[in-house]
Amino acid sequence: MITQTQRRARLRDASDPNSLSTRRQLRTAYEDAATEHVRRVSVSWLCERAGVGRSTFYTHFSAVEDLAAYVVTSGFDELAEEDIRARSSGVSGSDAAHAGLARVVAMLADQRAVIEYSFAEGSRSSVVANMVSWFALYTRDTIARAYDDRDDAQIDLIAEFVSAGVVHAALLALEQGTITNHEDIVDLLSAMLPEALRATS
Repeated sequence: MITQTQRRARLRDASDPNSLSTRRQLRTAYEDAATEHVRRVSVSWLCERAGVGRSTFYTHFSAVEDLAAYVVTSGFDELAEEDIRARSSGVSGSDAAHAGLARVVAMLADQRAVIEYSFAEGSRSSVVANMVSWFALYTRDTIARAYDDRDDAQIDLIAEFVSAGVVHAALLALEQGTITNHEDIVDLLSAMLPEALRATS
């Protein structure tokens, strides 16, 4: 049986135009639901709006909360690629991590309305857990490079740990509003990253 993590990994690597188009259609449908404040948004509503079948939806996502998390984190794949390029070109690990975290915080702030809608319409814990899983998938390559002496299971564990910390802390800071300067949030998150991710490659 294929796990959701394996499905996500396949989807992340899939450059098939049909798969990309389907995810884009479902993302747009979910963003429409958030904009229109659709109450109790369902897989059926999303599929009808996107023009895709239910089985197609479940090929890509496990539930509405999984799609919601994908919508919020979908820009993180580019951030992960930029992070690897920066580290490979000689940018210090600390500077690369800081720049990446700055973009993560900015993206979460920009997606605030979608996040609030997702929490109001679905299970907050499920949306956040899915955000952590998507974020871990996107950052796994960076983690693997920083911990090149670890096996796959350990890399997965570290990726989940780091991702959970970043997602939970960033959301908490943005929601509470007690730290209003995004740069201060980024500085705190950067300081909490494991040393291996801040070290020069």
